[in-house]
Amino acid sequence: AAASEVWFYWGHRLCHASDFLWKNVHWLHHTIDAPSAVTAIFAHPIEHVFVNFPTTALGPLLLGSHAATFVLWSILATFDTCMGHSGWHLPFLSAPEFHDYHHSAGTGNFGALGLLDALCGTSDAFFKTWHAATGRTYGDALYPVDKAILREEMPGGATEKARGGDASAPLLECAA
Repeated sequence: AAASEVWFYWGHRLCHASDFLWKNVHWLHHTIDAPSAVTAIFAHPIEHVFVNFPTTALGPLLLGSHAATFVLWSILATFDTCMGHSGWHLPFLSAPEFHDYHHSAGTGNFGALGLLDALCGTSDAFFKTWHAATGRTYGDALYPVDKAILREEMPGGATEKARGGDASAPLLECAA
């Protein structure tokens, strides 16, 4: 998992930092503004070859894992990628807001686990938004409802936009 995090974080961050890679490769994945599990692996073939496939293969190859372990790891990695793009909160799994923010803001939150984002400060902006305030695994049936209410009530939320607020304004901090 550590090898995957390092490879994916730096490969993904490079895809954003390089004008060439952004315009010709990674931008394709970001044409999907509202990520879903079905579109999670929608990416340019070059991105798959140099970022996505090595992210999955690096750990098992470095450890000399059995082919069955590699297949299981690949299935779990694909499932995690789909869940991270799905918007669904399932018990005992991480909440998808971390990566949703990346798609909505177009920057930050480059890693799969968030470890290097925390170390490099690329998740700082995320933790100041309503995304982070709602990014938790729900424990009760009302969670999706309180998320929708919070989204509506936040400055720049859907209610304010409907009243003519600035839809392009950045997401503001959540008042506790």
